[in-house]
Amino acid sequence: MLVLDPHKGFLFVPSQHTSREKVHSNGFDQLNWDEHLQIEESDTTPETDTHEEEDVLSPRKLSRKMRKELKQQKKASARKLRQARNGIAETFTDHEFNEYTAKQQIKKIHDKILKKNTMPDPTDFKVFHYESIAFFKSDVDYLVPGEWLNDNNIALVYELLTHLFLKEAPFGHQILLLYPSLVQLFLHYPVVEEVLAILPQKELAKAKFLFIPFNFIESTTDLENANNGDHWALCVLSIMEKRLYVFDSMSSEDDHDGEELLGQLAKRLQAAIFKPTDTLNVMKMPCDQQDNFDDCGVFCIMFTVYLVSQFISEEPFEVDVRNVVFNALSGRLFMMELVYKLSQGD
Repeated sequence: MLVLDPHKGFLFVPSQHTSREKVHSNGFDQLNWDEHLQIEESDTTPETDTHEEEDVLSPRKLSRKMRKELKQQKKASARKLRQARNGIAETFTDHEFNEYTAKQQIKKIHDKILKKNTMPDPTDFKVFHYESIAFFKSDVDYLVPGEWLNDNNIALVYELLTHLFLKEAPFGHQILLLYPSLVQLFLHYPVVEEVLAILPQKELAKAKFLFIPFNFIESTTDLENANNGDHWALCVLSIMEKRLYVFDSMSSEDDHDGEELLGQLAKRLQAAIFKPTDTLNVMKMPCDQQDNFDDCGVFCIMFTVYLVSQFISEEPFEVDVRNVVFNALSGRLFMMELVYKLSQGD
């Protein structure tokens, strides 16, 4: 079990192995996005009194006025996370979720995003820019049900998690999210002795956990094509334990090619981060399984967001999602809503 020590950060302690009830989630619902991602929409913002507007726009007044309230919100979020672990989270359940309505909502938001950003070249164009991520029309299209997520979809969520949550969380620097393009370069770079230089050295020196979105892509495939590969899975490297946790939403016992690629990843991680005498153990973790061939990238993201929420909750937890039933369609809807908000602010 992982606990957060106020002086050392994340530490492992003996686990009680308590049973946990099932939790229904899309991963995103475990974090308070409204608190962190507040983007004004010019066409829907009501008119306000001038003095009230000054109060809202003044960082000094905002910080004084909201400090206590934000602290209460964080406590409420932590309480919800504790409830989630006990199986009484106020999240949706299967009978409350309407797939048809969700698909219609996704299509509606998708069309609104592209209508607002119509360009002379209809094939592809930039919709918005967030930190280091440029998000394009094609990236928006991949969020529609039935589509297979690409590198940029995952990279955007990782960028949001890093800047909105991990940077301000206690010991958030001990959690490093690696972007898919970097992972592919690390895995397929021809000179094994030089792979360490590919990783962000400054961040790696402080990290205890690496989140690695793993694309089962052969070394002979053109890595420039963003939507190559067969399948996404999430790998979480625990440097303290010398253990690589693998969360695969389409696990198979006879996937020899996948096993070989995972072995290659583990070998390179061991060579780059650990001593020659160390042994890196690969652990395939029980997790919810997808019921189609399109949602592996969505599950990879949902696994990531859910686990990150556990890390920053400041409560004891396991690096484990076996008790969580994930809703990929709800995850797609939430991501489309995030993209819409970001496109409004660009």
